[in-house]
Amino acid sequence: MKRFFKILNFYKKAAGVVPDAALKYIEEADPVIILNSYLELLGEEAKKENYYDFIYNEKEEIKEDLLEDLSKSIQSADLYLTGKESRTHNYYKDLSKKILEEGGEEWYLADGGYSRIYISIIEPPFLRFDYGLASSPNISAKFDNSLKKIKAIHF
Repeated sequence: MKRFFKILNFYKKAAGVVPDAALKYIEEADPVIILNSYLELLGEEAKKENYYDFIYNEKEEIKEDLLEDLSKSIQSADLYLTGKESRTHNYYKDLSKKILEEGGEEWYLADGGYSRIYISIIEPPFLRFDYGLASSPNISAKFDNSLKKIKAIHF
C-alpha cells in the first residue's frame, strides 16, 4: 500500500489527476475508496500505448508489485465490507491478474453468500455492486456509503 500512496502523490503533483478531496477520503482509510482510486489510476495507464510495458516485466509476467498492491487493496475492501477474507488460496492474486490482463472481472465477496462487485479498469464506474444478489443489507449499506464519498470526489 505504501507504493500506492506514493503513486497517488505522484499523480497529484505531476498531473493533477487526484484532487485534494480524494486524498482527504483516502486518509480516512475507506478501503473501497482506496480500491476505486487505484483502479482509476490503472485505468489511466490502460489507455496509454505502453500499458503492456506498464504491467509486464522482462519475463513477460505481471509485475509483482502491481499484483500485490491490487490484491491487498481488494482484500482490504473485502474485509471492510464483509468482515471476512476469502479462504480460497490466491483468490485475490488471481482476481487481480484477471483485472490487469482483461480489464475487469467479477469479484465474489467473502461473506459466504452471493454478494459480488464488478471491477473494471476500462471505464467508470470502476466498482459496481450487484444489489440483486447482496447477501446482507449491511454490505450494500457500507458500499453505498463509500460510493457517496467517491461521487463527492468526482462531482
